[in-house]
Amino acid sequence: MVVKVLITKIGTKAASKLIAQETRVTLTRAYAIHQVLIAAALGADYIASYLDKIAATDFEQTARRIADQDLSKTLAQ
Repeated sequence: MVVKVLITKIGTKAASKLIAQETRVTLTRAYAIHQVLIAAALGADYIASYLDKIAATDFEQTARRIADQDLSKTLAQ
């Protein structure tokens, strides 16, 4: 069984706990690259992304912003 979880602040906390318990997780409604990267960093089994929304963003600008962040602090919140 795979549990679907929205990729929100609360959803990522829940997903982190579920993944730690070896529950398979799909993080859904990823509208931006940083959400996809967070889902990957958490170890989600699947990521339901909306490519049309992601394509509308500036990839390079987003990548630079993410590279400058410490994701471990973001995930710990």
